[in-house]
Amino acid sequence: MKDQIATRIAHAIAQNGSGEHSYGPGATLSVLTEFAKEGNLQAMSRAIIEHSAAYPQDCATLLKRLPGKVFNMYLYSYCEHSHTAIERWRSRTPNWETVIQDNALHPVRFEMAVLNMSNEIRRAEVN
Repeated sequence: MKDQIATRIAHAIAQNGSGEHSYGPGATLSVLTEFAKEGNLQAMSRAIIEHSAAYPQDCATLLKRLPGKVFNMYLYSYCEHSHTAIERWRSRTPNWETVIQDNALHPVRFEMAVLNMSNEIRRAEVN
């Protein structure tokens, strides 16, 4: 499994700025979407780390786009949290994007931060 993830990340990085992904980190953004839909948070972090090591100029772009990937593809699509609960949680957690970005380059911390967010939303769904 880890070899498959590493291969997917390496393939995305190799496509940087070429083919259908003419926008620099486009292929890595696509693989971030895939990992989020699969619930693989640590792989999301690893993809950003590895892409940024190869293309440091793309790090800020990846970090900027990451909260949207987590929000739409993980919290909504993968976790299937209700819109009402997510919006209630977001209104009480104005720094959620910063928390994601601040932990993005640390796979275990990133996973824990996002799982904590999901747990908070889940609690909002039952209250």
